[in-house]
Amino acid sequence: FFTQVNRVKRHLEPLAIAANATQSNCARLDVVLVTLVILYHKFCDSTLDPSICDAARKSLEKRWKKADQDIFLLAVILNPYLRVSCFSERSPYRNFSNVWRLCQKVFLWLYATEPNLEFRSTLQEYVSEIGGWSALDMGLDQYTEQAKREDQNVNLIHIWWNMDQIRIGLHDMRSLTNNGRSGFIRLAIHILSIVPNSAATERLFSQFGIIHSKLRNRLSVEKVRKQALVRSDTITRHGFLRGAKRKFIEIDEDDAPPQNSNSRTSIACSTAT
Repeated sequence: FFTQVNRVKRHLEPLAIAANATQSNCARLDVVLVTLVILYHKFCDSTLDPSICDAARKSLEKRWKKADQDIFLLAVILNPYLRVSCFSERSPYRNFSNVWRLCQKVFLWLYATEPNLEFRSTLQEYVSEIGGWSALDMGLDQYTEQAKREDQNVNLIHIWWNMDQIRIGLHDMRSLTNNGRSGFIRLAIHILSIVPNSAATERLFSQFGIIHSKLRNRLSVEKVRKQALVRSDTITRHGFLRGAKRKFIEIDEDDAPPQNSNSRTSIACSTAT
């Protein structure tokens, strides 16, 4: 029996981990792609059931063919912790010309304009980790240490935001048509800001259901929205507030607090009356 349970666990555990990673609030396109690659390698294990592995790999290949592959690949490259290091030595994206074509295609698709030569040189410096784009110059170790102290994930948007010399506001990015270095940073922020799941929206709907219940069904829409915002911000800052269970212990007679004579007299009088 336990052998069968262990067999089921080995097949389902990678899927459960992948679901948690891709449905989290901090999931990005690069996280999704790396998770899919890890799943594919997991189901290439010869010790697992061949039929299950074949079905899992075919499902992953089917999903990957339907995806916008260029966006996912560029998201991995624009992750300063990964860049092109996660690609194999035989991968075409180890060659800068292929990375440039990929970035050029996505930039033209998103902004309807061709990236200029400054954009190309900035991309080449970023991939080669020179010209202020090294891990030391970008402060990746400091961001990692800060995230560990705060028990949070590294915010890649803040890293790219701090690399921009012009300090472009996120709300003004769509109206700008700049190119070059700022255009490269804007593209990175745009790609890494894409949310690949609807988990946050579903959690918000669940909070609406908790706040606007059958006993509190006369709350206005604005009050429900404000309470949901406060609750979401509290969870983001402090995590889920789970109440501790009350524990009841037996008290021995020796540990019980002594009763004085006055209290005993008052109890006797009240009983007599």
